[in-house]
Amino acid sequence: MLGLPLFFGILYFIIGSQQFIASLPIIATIGIMSTTLMIIPNLIIELRKSLILKRIGVAKITSFGFLFSIFIYFFICSIICIIYSFLIFTLFSLSIGIEEAWKNHQILNSIYACLILSLISIFISILIGVYFKTSMVASAVSFILIFISLFTSGLISPFSTIRQVFGLVFIGYIVPFDWPILMLEQSWGIGSYLSQNIDGLEVPIYYFVSDNIWEILKPFKLYALPYYGGLKIIEVEAVSSFNKIWNIFAPYFTMGISIGLSFYKFSWVER
Repeated sequence: MLGLPLFFGILYFIIGSQQFIASLPIIATIGIMSTTLMIIPNLIIELRKSLILKRIGVAKITSFGFLFSIFIYFFICSIICIIYSFLIFTLFSLSIGIEEAWKNHQILNSIYACLILSLISIFISILIGVYFKTSMVASAVSFILIFISLFTSGLISPFSTIRQVFGLVFIGYIVPFDWPILMLEQSWGIGSYLSQNIDGLEVPIYYFVSDNIWEILKPFKLYALPYYGGLKIIEVEAVSSFNKIWNIFAPYFTMGISIGLSFYKFSWVER
């Protein structure tokens, strides 16, 4: 929870100021997802293997009370991770300039996206821990989900490139973690390009632009280089109106389904 956000904060700070300004989404995302997906499933499985859950089940403790306690504990951890990520960004931004580092970001929307990512990560982590029998399988599933989400959401690859590939955009619709990550990227700011004529040559100028996630009828558009390279700059519809609506409402349906399936399958002993 504390080590990975700090590592990525230092990494992006070393790379350069432009990359660091846009780094908070990946700093927060890595911290939240590693805290939940890599810990909660293994916690539930190990407790079941040790028969502690069986002993708890004999007492007057309901499955709701047990899973709710896990939710509360890790939600508090996620909030600490969010605050910690913002503090890391603030600390390193002192060398760049607070005004420069924090301008053009929609802070409240970014915090909302982080909280939704925390909730959906916790509920899906509990579902993984309830349904799988071994820590090895649960860890593999969690790692695959984290890797796919980081790649298809554009956190570890150029966002404008990802949004030009139909297959990756489609995957983004069905991977639950991509929805709040995309809202976080929109709110914090994504790199875009404008062209400037210098000595008769059109040169791309890189800049950051953010978007209001609640303006669901207004698509989020970027100016980007084509994925095959070159100086030609094209307009890319990064997030469509349907995509915005989907990202806002889909997490709540997914969380509800995860809760229902977790309670349905949960047992106090190893199956």
